[in-house]
Amino acid sequence: LDMLYTASVIENTGRDVEVLDYLPFQWKVDDFISYISGIEGSKLYLGVRLSLPTLDEDIGFVNDLRSRFSDAEIFVFGNVIKTVLPYLADRLNRTYIFFGEPEKVIKGLLGAEQGANGLLGPEHIDVDRIGEKDWVYVDDLNALPFPAWHLIPIEKYLNKGQKQEDFLFYILTSRGCPSGCSMCPYHLYQGKRWRMRSPENVMSELEYLKERFNAKKIQTRDPNFTLRLDRLKEICDLIVQSGIEFDLRIETDLERLDRPFIELMKQAGITRIMTGIESPDSTLLKEIGQKVNPLDKILKNIEICHSLGINLLVFYMFGFPSQRWKHVMDIVRLNKQIKADTSTTILTPYPGTKYYEEVKNNNLLVKEPEFRDLTGKNCIIKTKYLSKDEIGRAHV
Repeated sequence: LDMLYTASVIENTGRDVEVLDYLPFQWKVDDFISYISGIEGSKLYLGVRLSLPTLDEDIGFVNDLRSRFSDAEIFVFGNVIKTVLPYLADRLNRTYIFFGEPEKVIKGLLGAEQGANGLLGPEHIDVDRIGEKDWVYVDDLNALPFPAWHLIPIEKYLNKGQKQEDFLFYILTSRGCPSGCSMCPYHLYQGKRWRMRSPENVMSELEYLKERFNAKKIQTRDPNFTLRLDRLKEICDLIVQSGIEFDLRIETDLERLDRPFIELMKQAGITRIMTGIESPDSTLLKEIGQKVNPLDKILKNIEICHSLGINLLVFYMFGFPSQRWKHVMDIVRLNKQIKADTSTTILTPYPGTKYYEEVKNNNLLVKEPEFRDLTGKNCIIKTKYLSKDEIGRAHV
């Protein structure tokens, strides 16, 4: 979404924008370079979004662009920059680095905002003088334009026989996470301060997606969509009052809800709830800084969701420092009891997280992680009682 938000900000300055995504085209580097070579214009800006598992490949691609388009202004952006700035500064050639949320920093590069911070480069960057406190955030999320979905070929993301109304749109109604779980990069990348959009602004985007794209399937990407229940109620009330039928999917903590709230969410078109139980064992949850889940209330709300026809996707994790095989079997038994769709991940030591330091200091790292290991599916840890292979078997 940050790429589409940034494209909208650029469009609002009166410039022409194109979004080139690898996924629908399956292009190779030469294909991108060939296409870019055909773009006409007096000034060319090329931005590349960086991803942690593909970081080395991304750096190589950016340097290829630099060597081929010597007069272009090239910039990189993405949350990962916050924790790998020295690595990037050593390897990128004459490239601007956005040290902050790109919707904010891009204005400085384009000259659309004087005194904008977060714009580093393109030459020498003194990384020793730059820290986490210097990361630039968008304070007023209501002021952002809606993501530029019109710039991507939606039809190329659809499977055979699907129509545009089958496409799953994403919406971000808030950013930041005050929880601070040791393994989670959300609060690291988005900040601990929770920033929200108003219910009216969220409703305007939903109406825009419906009118412009006939959107029906929409999923929130918030780490804390239900942090304020009064805001959740306002959003649901506005959707109900609009009379528009949506197929909405959200991620939230179930223990924050009760039957009246769940019924209202169902009425507003929420058909799928994704929720993290992670483990039924409170001791393991405390190890990663998570609050202890009131499992009885979660199970009660799961039954309410089942009775209302709301689909559930439950997240579990493997690799807690003190996890034993009996804890793995506890997850298996619990999931059979609640009869929900399941998604499992392996605890991953992302750079900059407290969890990374903990597993390293306790000799639970099987290997020093390479970027390609950081997918949430590759196991590079062990617990005090389980080997790397045993964790992998539990995950499967």
